[in-house]
Amino acid sequence: MSDSEVFIKGYKIDRTKLQQIYGSRPDDPENTRFLSIWKHFPLPYKYIENGKESDGQVALVVVLEDGCDRESLERKDMPPLSGVYERVFTPGIWTRH
Repeated sequence: MSDSEVFIKGYKIDRTKLQQIYGSRPDDPENTRFLSIWKHFPLPYKYIENGKESDGQVALVVVLEDGCDRESLERKDMPPLSGVYERVFTPGIWTRH
């Protein structure tokens, strides 16, 4: 781990789940239309950031907590989501990209 590595904990907007639930539109085949989803996000959050997935892909994350100590973040409780939000968001911890 480098000294400048920052971890973010929150919910990623899961494009696979979006595809499975809502399909895609001709004008947005990659399901990148997220603005309306996080404008109404039901939990207070710090910011929205890109997180690095384990496979190197980038995830868009609604960040609830951040810091340089991953273990400390892992010990913090994650507030649950309900309804449509739990169906299209996935919780986790990522390295800030």
